[in-house]
Amino acid sequence: MKVFLRSLPWLFVALFGAEIVAVLMPKPDGEFHVREFGRLPVLMNGRIQPFDSVARNSLLQIRSTADVPLEEVPWWKFWHHPKKLKSTAWLLEVMFRPEQADKRPIFLIHHPELLSELELQDKGVTNSALRYYTFDQLSPVLRVIWDQGMQARKVQEESQRTPFQKQVVKLQNAVFLYQNLKGAVRPQEWEDFAKELNEFEASMAAGVAAMQARDAGKDYDEQAFNRFTEIAVAAFKLKDDPNAGQFYPLVVPPKNPETARDGWQNIWAGLLDSVRDRQIYSPVKYLAAMASAYSQNNPGQFNRAVEDYKGWLADKFGTELKKGRQEFFYNDVKAFLHAMIIYVCAFVLAGISLLACSLAPALSESLRRSAFYLILLAGVVHTFGLGFRMYLEGRPPVTNLYSSAIFIGWGAMILGVVLERIYRLGIGNVVAACAGFVTLLIAHNLALGGDTMEMLRAVLDTNFWLATHVVVVTLGYASTVHAPPFSKTDSPRGCERRQNRNWPGAGQDGVRHCLLRHAFQLHRHSAGRHLGRSILGPFLGLGP
Repeated sequence: MKVFLRSLPWLFVALFGAEIVAVLMPKPDGEFHVREFGRLPVLMNGRIQPFDSVARNSLLQIRSTADVPLEEVPWWKFWHHPKKLKSTAWLLEVMFRPEQADKRPIFLIHHPELLSELELQDKGVTNSALRYYTFDQLSPVLRVIWDQGMQARKVQEESQRTPFQKQVVKLQNAVFLYQNLKGAVRPQEWEDFAKELNEFEASMAAGVAAMQARDAGKDYDEQAFNRFTEIAVAAFKLKDDPNAGQFYPLVVPPKNPETARDGWQNIWAGLLDSVRDRQIYSPVKYLAAMASAYSQNNPGQFNRAVEDYKGWLADKFGTELKKGRQEFFYNDVKAFLHAMIIYVCAFVLAGISLLACSLAPALSESLRRSAFYLILLAGVVHTFGLGFRMYLEGRPPVTNLYSSAIFIGWGAMILGVVLERIYRLGIGNVVAACAGFVTLLIAHNLALGGDTMEMLRAVLDTNFWLATHVVVVTLGYASTVHAPPFSKTDSPRGCERRQNRNWPGAGQDGVRHCLLRHAFQLHRHSAGRHLGRSILGPFLGLGP
């Protein structure tokens, strides 16, 4: 029994460590090289990111999940994992097979009044007590959704909106985002993008000649003029679409990266530049080939187009290509999700350890060590995710509310590990695991609002400010997490140890623990009020 109790912590570490190793192992691609496509760089929200990030962030905003279930499984069959459509595959459907994507239940609507307004009570798919609807089901009521959304937006402050107004604004944003994604790469009027593009290129010379002759008042080929100007006028109108880069990505890289490396354009601007040069820009050709191949279910042609485009990008846009690969890996690993799982298990073990300290001291100590080792493992994963995110952004750890939640949890975990290593009472384990899980859960919910690596605004625009004041203040928030339990709770194990005269250092431990309690009591009263105002105030409508 003693051998088992000594080995138990390492068994837990081996189990979860094997899971982390499995996550890091390379994953094979399918018939279509969807993962390779997901690594291709685009520009959206003011930064270079892969198609995979565009897909994940868009699906989170629309459906509040990062994938689409392909089968319905009752909630009580928790052991059965349903087949899912990954975010990048979903984005490919939206852009190149819209008739299929329109039948996916992705729009989350749960407000009964809104369901009644849209007459959707008997439609949709139920999943975990939530109802999802397809674009086809929403199409007849798109005008109602838009009008209701504009009416709700008249209330400027989001905190002043009713639940109905918040739901209808969210639905309006989701529908608008979905419609824009459809035309991100392929003009929606062109079913076979590659074929239409070749025909447009072939008619370009005759079309330009007809236009010049018409402007000069000479006879011109009216058929060539109409065919050419239909596309050219549309490209001229949509090349400066204000929604480009915000609701759908800029997919065409700049022609002169030496002078304007961030001058990415939408597909219409790429077509217009092709008219000026009298030949189709290479990235537009590659994207058209991918669009036609995927829509026609031709994996060989799709995979070749992806590889050819990667080869073209490697020559002038190697930095962007590398950034796309690295962020794809960051998304694929899901470090914070796995850290959350380990934190939960560590919290359960730490709680059982405290409850069993009087009845089974040996088992209690084994579980305490197990929880401690799991928190260390979760901390390594947490640190990896935080560090990799900093590397991708090129910024210190705290840049927005999402990153502050991650960093507060990380700081609370570090402090809990240090306190548990010193006092070994079990409280440090409980607080570290609970804080790590709760803060990462908060961060996950904050990610539903869109891109979490958005460009900085206002005062948060210098690395010096972020690395000094913001980091120090956030670490203060992390220490505040430990203030309530350590100032109000005395561990049963700590009491037993201090009452046990045979336990070495019992008196010293009692003095240190009492000093720690008083220190945290003082910190709780001073920092807790500031924390509540600064972090919770905006959510509760309080002042800073």
